[in-house]
Amino acid sequence: MRPKTLSLYVLTLLGLTAGCDAFGPAPSLSHAGVTSGCGPAGGPTVVLILSHRPIGSGQLITPYVDVEFTQNMT
Repeated sequence: MRPKTLSLYVLTLLGLTAGCDAFGPAPSLSHAGVTSGCGPAGGPTVVLILSHRPIGSGQLITPYVDVEFTQNMT
């Protein structure tokens, strides 16, 4: 088996086990916040933030997820 193929299999296996919480429970994103944002062409947006730690007015600390909602005006 070629080294590249073997390393691809190993990386795939590690990714699958990490995605299935085989190394322990995944951290929950138990804190949420909503703020306004600036979208494409300067339009207003709503940003939903989910975080592992409490959300304040400072820089977000990973792990966190932010989702930006825009409105299409066409």
